[in-house]
Amino acid sequence: MYYAITGQRPTNSFDRKYEQEELVPPKEFVNSLSDAVNQAILQGMTLEAKDRPQTMEEWLNLLSSSQAGRYFVEIESIKVLILASDVRVDYHTLQELLKAGKWKAAHEETTKVMLKVVKREQQGLLNYEDILNFPCTDLRTIDQLWVKYSNGHFGFSVQKRIWVECGGKVDYETERMLADRVGWYKEGTWLSYNQYNFSLSAPVGHLPKVFYTWSGFKGENLFSRFQTCKL
Repeated sequence: MYYAITGQRPTNSFDRKYEQEELVPPKEFVNSLSDAVNQAILQGMTLEAKDRPQTMEEWLNLLSSSQAGRYFVEIESIKVLILASDVRVDYHTLQELLKAGKWKAAHEETTKVMLKVVKREQQGLLNYEDILNFPCTDLRTIDQLWVKYSNGHFGFSVQKRIWVECGGKVDYETERMLADRVGWYKEGTWLSYNQYNFSLSAPVGHLPKVFYTWSGFKGENLFSRFQTCKL
């Protein structure tokens, strides 16, 4: 519930207990969240089991009937958070295109917004520094939208999972194995843009494809960034 409402992974219990890291209350991410829902989530995540509600019924009772209707309205804040951006980029057009299943137009919009995030619209391509410093919030937003509207068929996190399955190594062989799996490389040739399959009949993880300048750049850093951002 914490993740659904905030779009953020909570601090894990080990770090909270032994490293004294604090759990950020969900209300700090979603200001419109009521105190009742915020407190219910925090009580359910109390470190010591004896301090938590002891049954699901007890926990649900924290969401009193007077708050229930308001809670379901508040859950719409998920939409706001999914479209979150550290640099105020608007993702509504991308959302609408993906929702409509317009995969090619959505891919073009993805390129557009990613370039806008790093202020490289004029150059038309991302570079090494752009990838390494790409805001995790925006990367998660783009990924979540692709995953949601493709039912898990497309998305950066899908590509990262396949990269890990291929060994997750920083070498050309791993990159080739990934490209084979997602359909970017066929019969000994890397596909050009007009050869991509913009439909759900494409291999899992085929979209979106990030294009970047090769100067001083290794493609695996892209997946390293996915890893760092915990996609």
